[in-house]
Amino acid sequence: MSDPFEDYDLDDDNDVDLNPSNKAPSNRIERFKGEAGRTYLASLMYFHPLEASIIKAAKKMAKKDGTELDKELVKSKIKEALAKRAEKLKTSVDELAPWQKLDTSKAQFKKVETQFCKQQGAAGLYVSRRGKDGAEGDKVWNMLEDPSIYYYTVILLYPTDRNGEVDVQAIMREGIVKPWRFAGGVFNRLIEINQNLSKVESSLSLANQDLKLKCKNSQFQNFDIDFSGKAIWLRNDKVRDKFLPQAFNLYEKMVDAREVSTADLKEKLGVGGGDSGEDVADEDMEDLLGNI
Repeated sequence: MSDPFEDYDLDDDNDVDLNPSNKAPSNRIERFKGEAGRTYLASLMYFHPLEASIIKAAKKMAKKDGTELDKELVKSKIKEALAKRAEKLKTSVDELAPWQKLDTSKAQFKKVETQFCKQQGAAGLYVSRRGKDGAEGDKVWNMLEDPSIYYYTVILLYPTDRNGEVDVQAIMREGIVKPWRFAGGVFNRLIEINQNLSKVESSLSLANQDLKLKCKNSQFQNFDIDFSGKAIWLRNDKVRDKFLPQAFNLYEKMVDAREVSTADLKEKLGVGGGDSGEDVADEDMEDLLGNI
């Protein structure tokens, strides 16, 4: 008689049954959406690499002075900055992870012109190409809603009660990093707060301060916003080392508007013949935007 323990690979993880624990993971990235009446405590965590910040500053200075960009000097400054970062983190430059090379002195945002499509089969938010592919291209993009500007970033949400009081003991366990999309009103308020902080002290900015976000309207995502003291993640290396890599991993995924060519959009819309589909009702628009 054969040995059943040898005949069957009982530890084969590729064989699964219908136990709920085997449910397939979702690829959808959940973005931050405030609940009306609730106050949140958060930190902005989208940053550019040190190299990019140094090159950008050097180009700006060269343009201002009307001089040629000294590439060797820029390379030297990058090397020096990375060496200082490695020394601070007690490691070597070669061993620095990409998230450890970020310039955390300035919070960054992606500004994206978007258009919403209501047509069944193509419904969703798109990165607008209106004005980029000529008059014929504009005919296609004009079939969508008028363009809107959205701003994107990544935030760390601390565990809080409804009033925004943080549970410090639960941060490592319950803190969560999410993309955040908002319109111009919120962005202008962030600029205002950032300017006010710099007037108090030049080193203060929303890159190193927590944000208190009180949601006034869940449908339109309106917030009362103010700063709330030094960012918690900057006070504790363990919190930084857990959540900054998570934030970094979202940078390429935080924009939920789809990028398509004009030709692809034309095909999706059925322009030029065939079934053009049905329009999505206005009352369904918010659900579609919320589920992108």
